[in-house]
Amino acid sequence: MEDDSAVKEAYNTHDLYAQWTPSSIEGLQLTFGIDNVTDELYTSHASRTGSARGYTLDDYEPGRNFKLSAAYQF
Repeated sequence: MEDDSAVKEAYNTHDLYAQWTPSSIEGLQLTFGIDNVTDELYTSHASRTGSARGYTLDDYEPGRNFKLSAAYQF
């Protein structure tokens, strides 16, 4: 059996996050994170749609992403 699937290059992404629970406000939790720290351009292996009429139809993932969230439990 011959394998006709396209070669998928490997990639690495690195995410960071920090979480803080201030002692002065019970139940509050703050989270800061950075996804894809190195801003790697990549296509998820599950998002590859192939090519048609000479065009590559890959769906690239978003680059570096910053996020901040707050949660309060009472």
